[in-house]
Amino acid sequence: MSGGIGMEIAYDDAAVRGAAARLITFPGDRSRAMYEAIGGAMDTATRLRFRTGMDPDGKPWKTSQRVIEHGGQTLVLSRHLLDSETHNVLPENSGVEWGSNVRYAGVHQEGATIHIFARSQQSYRKVNKSGELSPKLVKKAKANFASWVTLPEYDIKIPARPYLGINAADLAEAEDIATVHLNAALLGTTPAAVRGSA
Repeated sequence: MSGGIGMEIAYDDAAVRGAAARLITFPGDRSRAMYEAIGGAMDTATRLRFRTGMDPDGKPWKTSQRVIEHGGQTLVLSRHLLDSETHNVLPENSGVEWGSNVRYAGVHQEGATIHIFARSQQSYRKVNKSGELSPKLVKKAKANFASWVTLPEYDIKIPARPYLGINAADLAEAEDIATVHLNAALLGTTPAAVRGSA
């Protein structure tokens, strides 16, 4: 520009190129760490539902007959279902799943009807010293009277007590975790540093 005036702007895009390169590699260990963190948060939310006895929408579970008769917490007698809660990062770090592999987990989540067929069986009771037959059933070894009884068919209804699911708070937490992990990748730092806890 002879005789005139001009301006030149040079932009150093090394930081942008570095961030882009880090995002390209995100599907590796960084995305696995993100999905592990989301899975851990969903495990915690699910375990909390066992403590509160509420489904993901905040509705109380129907109290079990065992709890009505003996106390305790619904779905937490042996803790097998609660303790089986876990998560797995999907192949190629494409997502995360959480839940239980206990065979009756689906029954409690969705409810079920169990049909018991009619059957005949021996019942054992005791004749007391006065010759009266006790109405209470006893074990065979303690009985001195046996009779055959026919039990009619019937259904046992197990109500649904959903413990798995994702509500608005869970979704917000998962989105927050994803944002932190993506920002950490962009900045080339750790999620803890992004959260300000490093």
